[in-house]
Amino acid sequence: MKSIVFVVLAMNLLLLAGCQPPPFLSPSSIRDMPTCEELAQNETTEHSLSWTSLARGHASGFTYQRAEPGLVIIGAPDEIAQISLYPREGATETLSKVNFDTQIVMIAFSGIESSGGLTFCLSAVDFQNGILTLHSNLIIYPAAASAAQSSYYHMIEISRDELPKGDLAIQLMKTIYLSYGPVLKEEQGVVATTSTVLP
Repeated sequence: MKSIVFVVLAMNLLLLAGCQPPPFLSPSSIRDMPTCEELAQNETTEHSLSWTSLARGHASGFTYQRAEPGLVIIGAPDEIAQISLYPREGATETLSKVNFDTQIVMIAFSGIESSGGLTFCLSAVDFQNGILTLHSNLIIYPAAASAAQSSYYHMIEISRDELPKGDLAIQLMKTIYLSYGPVLKEEQGVVATTSTVLP
């Protein structure tokens, strides 16, 4: 409560002095930032598939070594070991409970980012023109950024009934929401691609 009073007092003093408060003190910038849940509700289209979130977070210590965003597809229990070091502890246990006879798991990685002031999440999965597209979002609060770095991920499962048999091309789209004064939105387009074969 004291911190809120201090921020309001600081803003009033700045305004009285004829100065504009720094963007990170603006309550409207925080209020207007989208949440992962809001993005998931707003981005559904006629081409959207149903999916279930399994785990989301970040793994520090550069366990996912790629600096750029990436995609990993898990289609069978014996493939879990290939990503066992990437997500946080507990995510591998979640994977072991997936019924791979009916489900396929997809993991989107943000690449290396700041360890603080950032949320990474998938908001929609579309299938159109033979391509499966995962829509990812980086929601960034620069005022809370950290010098440390982490790799963020979001792991989801999709029913095999939602997907076509045979070769499947998959791409990861990325949008950045930046809270610095006004909320800035930057669509970066396709940032990673991969493929798999569904029996």
